[in-house]
Order: sequence, then C-alpha cells, then structure tokens
Amino acid sequence: MSVSGLTLTFSVTLGSDSTGHATLAAGACHCDVGHMDVKFHGGASWLYNLFSSDIAGSIKSQLASQSCSQGKDAINKQGNRALESLPITVNLDETALINYALIAPPNFTTSYIETQHKGEFFLRKAPTTEAPFAPNALPAVGGLTDMMYVWLTEYMANTAGVVYCRGNTLHNLITPDMVPANIRDKFSLNTTTFRIFVPQLYNKYPNQAMSLFVNNTEPITVNMSTGTITGKVPGTVQVNVINATNNSSTEAFVLNTIVHFNATVAVKMVSGKAVVYGEAYYLSTDISLKGSAIGNISVFGLQAAVNALSSLGVIPYLNKFAKAGMPLPVVDGVAFTNPTVKLGPGYLVVGTDFSYTPTLSEGESLFAPVHRVH
Repeated sequence: MSVSGLTLTFSVTLGSDSTGHATLAAGACHCDVGHMDVKFHGGASWLYNLFSSDIAGSIKSQLASQSCSQGKDAINKQGNRALESLPITVNLDETALINYALIAPPNFTTSYIETQHKGEFFLRKAPTTEAPFAPNALPAVGGLTDMMYVWLTEYMANTAGVVYCRGNTLHNLITPDMVPANIRDKFSLNTTTFRIFVPQLYNKYPNQAMSLFVNNTEPITVNMSTGTITGKVPGTVQVNVINATNNSSTEAFVLNTIVHFNATVAVKMVSGKAVVYGEAYYLSTDISLKGSAIGNISVFGLQAAVNALSSLGVIPYLNKFAKAGMPLPVVDGVAFTNPTVKLGPGYLVVGTDFSYTPTLSEGESLFAPVHRVH
C-alpha cells in the first residue's frame, strides 16, 4: 500500500482563561488523501485486486478520520503545553515579581497575531497592589520586517521603581574602605577632606572617619524617547561621623539628592530564555540641604563630592538590579536570532527572528504512531 499527497487542514482557536494564560483548541479538520494504491500479493490476491479501489476508498476514509483525531490531539496537547510555559508571573528577586498575564484574548489580523500582557512589577509580599498610575498607549503596529516584536513601555520600568521603593531595598551604606584605592589620595571619607567645603564639620569632628547612608526616598522614574533612556533617582544622603573609640555613628547633616542617569538596553539568550539587560550611566546630581546637626552649611562646595558619591554608591547599586536582567514572556523552545532594540517615545521594541524547537517529554513524539487499519 502506498499513499501520496496527504494534507491536513485544521482550524485553531486561540484565547485566554481567567488566570491570564493563553489557551488553544483545535476545531474543524479536513484530511485529503491525494492518492492511495492498494495491491495484494499471493494466495487469492487476484480476487482481492479486483476490488482494490473499493478497499482503498475504505482505508482512505479511516486514515483521514484517524489523522484528524490524532492531529487534533497533538495540537491540543503540545500546543497548550507550549502555551502553559508562557510565564504569568516571574520572580526576579526577594522583593519583586513581574506579571505577564494576558489582559485580552490574542488578536488576529491579516498580517500578524498580537497578544497584550499586563507587564507590571509587583511586590512579592503584595502581588495585587497596583501602581498608582496607568500605562501609556503604544503606537500603531507598522513596518513589520522581523518575525516577532516585543513591546515594553516605560510604564513597566516605572512600576519597578514603585515596587523597589515600597520594598525599601534601594539603600546603601558607604564606608571608607569602599572608596576606590586609586582616588583615596584625592577623596576619602574623612572630615579632613571636607575641611574647606564644610568647615563646621571638621571643627566639630577633626580628622574623623565618615560613612554615608544613601537612601531612595521616592520611586525611580524612567523616560524613554527616540534613541535615549533617561531617569531620575530621588533620595537622601545622610552624612555620619564615625567614633573611632566604639565605632558608633553620629549624624552630621542630610542632603536631598536627585541623581540623573541615562541607560542602554540589550537582549540576550541565557539558558534558553530571552533576557533584557540594562546598564545605567551617571549624568549629574541635584542637591539641597534637608537638615543639619552642625549648623547651617552651604552645599555649593559639596557638588564634586556628591558627584563622586553618586558614581560610587548610587549607579553601581542601580546596575545591580538592571544587570540582573528581566526575562521576556516567550514559550519554551523559542530562541531569538539577531534581536535588535529600538527606542521610541514611551516605549522600546525588541525586533527579532526566531527558531522554535518543541519541548517533548521523554519518549514522546509530536504525532502518536498511526494504528494499523485492518
């Protein structure tokens, strides 16, 4: 028996369930068996061959029925298994998670399939507390040349700022030993260094070591525009004097600060996952006096020291989170090929080609073996 020109056509429905998972269901099926030749040999084969066309017709009918049945089963099982691997929430660290749940069923057009995801950071200990602002709209889709596009808005980045501020995780204590050795001859955390700029500090605490407590007091904000990403880190710097006798700290004064930065973004494949990485670069810092225990002081002369502090203590700490990476919501088995990142007003878009290798259980094939027809 030989078969040629076998084609299977299915209708498939994509949707979403109440949890935000994508769903898939195979519907109507049409199987066309182009040609089947049945030939018997030996015994009474001459008799059976007289009816071979009728026998072939019966076999074709059963083959079409079984092919549709097993095809539907494979689509429903393998398809939904792949969609189940599309993450709804991803835990990033002890503080934050990302919610990637679908907020609407997939949208089909003549050119593409579009899915819309929540794309919001949440505190792991309060995973339903929303950000206090709404997402910005995305531009209309157009000029499609890659196989896949993933759009991320600055809303997503700004919900991260809210979450990490609420989680009270963005703070850092800078001590004298943390100042790089190559600049300690010019800048060290000692009241002697600040003698010219803050004489009151040196007069009250001559030649004493210092520590600086840097704290994020309001959410970090990010602005995306064509070709650039900029951001602001509002916070305070508490300047402390260290008592050499018992190593205790005494607060001297506190500065309000706003650290300005720009950033770059890249996408890499890591352990089979597409991950977005960021890196921040220092621009400048605005400062003002919040409070002082040593009398009124001028902050003008402190600008250079605060610039060094921001580069030393704020940007590296920010990059600890940015460089950890954020996995994108793609199904298992999808590998990006030559991804590129484009920035626009309020968003960035990752354009990429991709390959897909289904993940099968051990001993499993995409289609089960076809049963023999007797």
